[in-house]
Amino acid sequence: MTTVVRVGVDVGNVVRYRSDVIALKYQGILAGAAGVVANALGIREPDIRRALPSVGEVHLIAGDGKIGARHALFVHVAPVASFSYDHIREFSSDVLRVLRERVPDARHVAMTVHGVRFGMDLDRSLRAHLDGWTSAVTTGDCPRELERITVVNQNADDVRELQGALRQLLPDATLRLPAAPAPAVPSPPPSAPVAARPSLFDIFISFKSEDEGYAQQIFTFLTARGLRAFFSRQSLPRLGSDEYHAQIDRAIEQARHMVVVTSSPGNVNAQWVQYEWRLFLGERLAGRKTGNLVTAIAGRMTIDDLPISLRNREVIHCDEEGLTRLAEYMRGDIDGQPGEIL
Repeated sequence: MTTVVRVGVDVGNVVRYRSDVIALKYQGILAGAAGVVANALGIREPDIRRALPSVGEVHLIAGDGKIGARHALFVHVAPVASFSYDHIREFSSDVLRVLRERVPDARHVAMTVHGVRFGMDLDRSLRAHLDGWTSAVTTGDCPRELERITVVNQNADDVRELQGALRQLLPDATLRLPAAPAPAVPSPPPSAPVAARPSLFDIFISFKSEDEGYAQQIFTFLTARGLRAFFSRQSLPRLGSDEYHAQIDRAIEQARHMVVVTSSPGNVNAQWVQYEWRLFLGERLAGRKTGNLVTAIAGRMTIDDLPISLRNREVIHCDEEGLTRLAEYMRGDIDGQPGEIL
């Protein structure tokens, strides 16, 4: 198992480039890198439309010697007209998350930087990709054998510019995987049963500052029903520490469940909000947590607007009916009689 992932930029043709996986964005039409790789694999437009009917769908296909990569991963993302830097960030993290399950032995993942020569700023595009990779790698939500992520571009001038941007953004060109837990050391059984230490919080409420009003509503609703909720605006002063991020990590570790509150795609994908819910999911995947992650959507937010990692989990509306169901579930879980949220 590797401990670091090297990030680089290389001159190459996406069809012939050697890697375990070439990750590609499908935006409703086979064009660009996705188009040339699909053509090499013999995939036609009707085929990809059937395989990827909606945004968020993924399609993994074996290279079979037709392309340089062992696999091609097509991800249906938002169309070009509405594609943003937040979508780039989500795509990059989702690719690694999908490969964690689909190609767990992947050591080298290649992809292109979106937007080069198509109206998006190269540095900002690379930064968004890097933020997505960092989010996935530092929480372990990626193939555990992953060693390299390479940006591939066949234009030498673009490559030189990307390499310069990468040196500024990530001077050592490495991302660090979380350390594997040390093997358990057998110990003699206790003379008497020892009760498990209870969680300090029943629920950790994650939100961006713009959604504080909704988060406050949820906090008030849950605490009025006897549930212990971590709400940073009130809980951090009570904990009496200026080490904000250390306290956030500790609170997530000590919380049984998490509620992510969001009223827009930008808010749920904000750097620290995404860090919090990915950290929680990483602990859950590692078996160190058994609680649930629930997303509370508000405003004009819909389930389809959520990152794929969240929309496939429990989602409620931030209204009285949704919060009542949430509180009843949490209360039942604490009382040893959990039910379904929805």
